Amino acid sequence: MTKQESSSAEQSKDWKSVLIEIIVKIFTLGFYHIEKYKKK
Repeated sequence: MTKQESSSAEQSKDWKSVLIEIIVKIFTLGFYHIEKYKKK
């Protein structure tokens, strides 16, 4: 495996973890707003 290949593999892994974090944040915010709305 060349240096370029390993760095691109790391970037794709980072991109996936970032995407997962964004999805989790959206779900958390959406769930929080639903709970807040239900309490009213």
